[in-house]
Amino acid sequence: MFKTIALLSTLLFSTIAFAADVIKFSEDGAIVNIHQFFSSLKVSKIKALHANTSGKALVTKTGIYAFLESPANDTHLKDFAPGTTVKILGKLHKKSFLLHIESISKSTVKLDAEIKKYKASTGKTISIKGMNMCQCGLTLGSLPHSCKLGHIHHMQGNDKTIYHYLQSSKDHSLNKNHFKAMKIKALLFPGNWIFVK
Repeated sequence: MFKTIALLSTLLFSTIAFAADVIKFSEDGAIVNIHQFFSSLKVSKIKALHANTSGKALVTKTGIYAFLESPANDTHLKDFAPGTTVKILGKLHKKSFLLHIESISKSTVKLDAEIKKYKASTGKTISIKGMNMCQCGLTLGSLPHSCKLGHIHHMQGNDKTIYHYLQSSKDHSLNKNHFKAMKIKALLFPGNWIFVK
């Protein structure tokens, strides 16, 4: 009886905690091709998987944000090419810099200084323990997520922080380690983007 109550209390606390990781989002920013964005990586042109979502990111005055690879985001982003400045309203998984778009429109915001600063990032070497997951298994609180666009992988750390693979890195999707516990060394860039060494 007491064990059951304790378990239910733990599950309820976890649900509330994960829900609190999701906040409202309202910012102006620039759409960028994230896999060719960081100058230090010297990446040649590549074709990103699901280019409307995992191939794009949003640069704002507060940071770099990844887009959930969802059908809704795919539809919202299809008419906005890299280089376009936009206003986005939606929801953010703040710990992981992951965005769910509710509305998107063109903007006239100027972000030259921010783009220059972030492009110059050289990354920070880190080790991550966690699990290589597609959206079926990610802990995303109240954000809508599914694998309808395919099993696109992210690294979820043991602390539930989610990292996004730069497709130019070695074995970027780590498909052979699908839903397996693992430890990786990577360069960490703004927005939780990682380049696997």
